[in-house]
Amino acid sequence: LLGIEKGSGKPVIITDREVNQHELVVGTTGSGKTTTVANFAESATQRELACLAIDGKGDPDLAEKARILAEKHGRTYKQFSMHWPSCRYDPLAHGGITELKDKLLYLTEWSEPHYEALAGRYLQFVFRVFERAGICAIIATQSLSDIEAAAGKAVVNQIIDNCNVFTIHRQNSPESAEILAGIIGTREGVEVTRQVQSVAGIVLETGLGSVRQVREYVVHPDEVKNLKTGEAIVVRKLTGEVLRVKVRKC
Repeated sequence: LLGIEKGSGKPVIITDREVNQHELVVGTTGSGKTTTVANFAESATQRELACLAIDGKGDPDLAEKARILAEKHGRTYKQFSMHWPSCRYDPLAHGGITELKDKLLYLTEWSEPHYEALAGRYLQFVFRVFERAGICAIIATQSLSDIEAAAGKAVVNQIIDNCNVFTIHRQNSPESAEILAGIIGTREGVEVTRQVQSVAGIVLETGLGSVRQVREYVVHPDEVKNLKTGEAIVVRKLTGEVLRVKVRKC
């Protein structure tokens, strides 16, 4: 249960089958993104499913929320961190010589487009493995531009292509809001114009005008920019549904 649909009050449930085809959650700081992710984590812990959360920013609030959820449902919780209390993990404890070499090699940042393209292909392979193994991948970020800055445009495109559910919280950047509105899609619309003229300072219609078909956003970028905390646009690509949702607090 993600939340309730605004207007109808109907519960919005994201199924395991949908999440198995992967989900992207985007939202600026304070928009409710962490609460959305926590709902999926709670669902997993309630049903005794394994849940692995990887936070590149090392947000202590997210780690604490995960710990509380695990304790609430009697699940084992382990945390690996470079900055906070942590379990121990030696990434070089296992693997052959070639594998260990690769682990160290890929600690280095590469600026060549060739390696960016490789990363995109590897990511697509990972998504396919997850899907076939029944593993659900939920990617959460403040904006797509953050991923592009860190990993390149190819990786952003791979994520968009391989996710079938999008949960979109508020975006402050006009560019980010427009990109996400474009991902949601457009529909046929009608644009009506009317000709006017000023007579003695009074604006009057002349009776002339035009009507033409246009493509318009299903969700306008301004709506994305004006979402309140805890509100989200949920897009189901498989069914074509676009829902305005109030996310539940867990």
